[in-house]
Amino acid sequence: DFLPPPDPERDAAAKAKAAKKERPKLPPEDRSRVIFLDIDGVLLAAGSVETIFVDGVALPIRERMTENDFSAAALENLRSIIVRTGASLVLSS
Repeated sequence: DFLPPPDPERDAAAKAKAAKKERPKLPPEDRSRVIFLDIDGVLLAAGSVETIFVDGVALPIRERMTENDFSAAALENLRSIIVRTGASLVLSS
């Protein structure tokens, strides 16, 4: 077995540390404020997804994106804007 034995103290410390990083809840949506965001090259870093060109159109090789495909810093900045403004978000790609 290659896994280390359980360590309840470290587990408790990690849980406490994660709890401190909890983000504030989003404010109520203000439909008079809208953010239109094209995620390609902004939240989804350029070159982070393999593509193929078909008839001049770049198509992603993967069918699904995961949370790890997106820029953590960009997502945190976007969240900060939404928390401060209550804006709705419209995504495009």
